[in-house]
Amino acid sequence: MKLRAIALFFVVLAVQATLTAQQQYISVDILVTATVNGTPLHMGLANYTNKRGQDFHVSVLKFYIGNVVLHADNGARHAVGGYSLVDFEDETSLQLHIDSVPENTYTSVSFIVGVDSVMSERGPQSGALDPLNGMYWTWATGYIFFKLEGTSQSSAQPKNLLTFHIGGYKAPYNNIQKIHVDVKSGGINIDIGEWIDSGAGIDFAVQSSVTDARAAVDIAKRLGGSFHAR
Repeated sequence: MKLRAIALFFVVLAVQATLTAQQQYISVDILVTATVNGTPLHMGLANYTNKRGQDFHVSVLKFYIGNVVLHADNGARHAVGGYSLVDFEDETSLQLHIDSVPENTYTSVSFIVGVDSVMSERGPQSGALDPLNGMYWTWATGYIFFKLEGTSQSSAQPKNLLTFHIGGYKAPYNNIQKIHVDVKSGGINIDIGEWIDSGAGIDFAVQSSVTDARAAVDIAKRLGGSFHAR
């Protein structure tokens, strides 16, 4: 009986080894794009209008994507470590390339816009999280998760500037946003117009600058509804 149990154990190991050997891996590319109410975003070149009729243009748009999880149609999940800085002034950053992914049919992706508390509390780092990328406040407040800058004639700031910097990972001003998007088309899109106009909308004559976690809470919550499949 003991010998039979041992033999069965090795048979199971052999089957598992065969299945492991047959596992195939692929690479996944996710393209990130941006629009303004459905119109492609042209950095620094085009003027757009919010629902209040206020003009604006965008000169800087960048944000962190982290804690990526690929979701397959059979319920399988594949978690991806690390952070990517999406910067619309750098075309190479708009293609998220993920290697060594178990072969499957992936239909959606979840991620955070922001940098979680574990990484934030490690202080300045390298790579995508290098402070030289212009996305870091201080040791106490951590990273800027989302940055949009531009101008609007309705802004009372000097030179009519628009400055929206969203960050903050500590309660009660935790502005990390969790996003889940279908990616059957192979990409995700953020619609800046939807973000600006959602809810009561941003009135540039009243709110043209947000540069601290407390003031960013309301506009941060709107980001989730601005991400869609391409």
